Amino acid sequence: MDEEQAYAIARQISEGHAYKKHVVEGDDFPEIKSREEFADLIHEAITDRLSLEKSLDDGRQAFWSERRRTLVIIDWWSRDGGTALRPRRGRAYFRQLE
Repeated sequence: MDEEQAYAIARQISEGHAYKKHVVEGDDFPEIKSREEFADLIHEAITDRLSLEKSLDDGRQAFWSERRRTLVIIDWWSRDGGTALRPRRGRAYFRQLE
């Protein structure tokens, strides 16, 4: 995925349900104050060369950023492009995804 595509998907996810669910209503990202900041975090998680990546069922892709303790799931078929969250089980949660 090139830089432009990575930022486009990060922006799409930040504009979707994940912002309200995991930033506004949840406490996953207390440091995030805007959708733009959320998009930047998502972009970093999916482009950081140290992030782990794996393919999931239905053509989805998962990224785990240890640095940001963030899971991003790109779902090309979803209207909002996927989700981003900080699972309590962290990397173990990422590993069990299929």
